[in-house]
Amino acid sequence: MISFEHINAATQTWLFGHLPSPAALLMEFVIVGILVLTLFAVLGLVLVFMERKVSAYMQIRVGPNRVGFRGTAQTLADTIKLVVKEGLTPDSADKFLFNLAPLSS
Repeated sequence: MISFEHINAATQTWLFGHLPSPAALLMEFVIVGILVLTLFAVLGLVLVFMERKVSAYMQIRVGPNRVGFRGTAQTLADTIKLVVKEGLTPDSADKFLFNLAPLSS
């Protein structure tokens, strides 16, 4: 089984050697939080890619194969598109109700 104990011990030794104890502990929490968020982000990308491949197989079509190596960057491209996408609200609309509508469905 893979063990990250030596990496953890080296990181903890370095942090507590260079920072005061509360700051080192806080930095350790931040590092673990970033690693967990990164793990779930990558896992989400992989699962969406797998779901697209399985759906394409079930529908007898090629599936995502244009962006990146055999379609591996398609999910990343879609994620970037959604993050950059601008939400537009019509000028004559009630802004509160217009933006509330997608949340209620």
